[in-house]
Amino acid sequence: MVSLKDNDDFTSNPIWALPKHIAILDNINFAWTTGTLGTSFLNTILYASSGAIVAIILASLAAYALVRLEGAWSVRLVPTDLQWHDLPFPDVFAAALLPIHQYQLV
Repeated sequence: MVSLKDNDDFTSNPIWALPKHIAILDNINFAWTTGTLGTSFLNTILYASSGAIVAIILASLAAYALVRLEGAWSVRLVPTDLQWHDLPFPDVFAAALLPIHQYQLV
């Protein structure tokens, strides 16, 4: 609600009051120019995209190594006789729905 108000409306009325004049475009313009929001936004895009690209490259290298692994450490990642009811996904999904991390035992 506060981002919709101009400075006069913000200082003269209570914080929970509805704005008399909607000034969101003026507030965005002020934040973009004065608060260097544009530079911060571009930095966020740069760091997020570079981090995602590095994560994808490292994950693809690890996946390639796991697929090509042979010998004593080889793992059969996709067994041919696997049935859908053998997978633990429903149990894991049901356990993820329980908010047990919010409660402290003892």
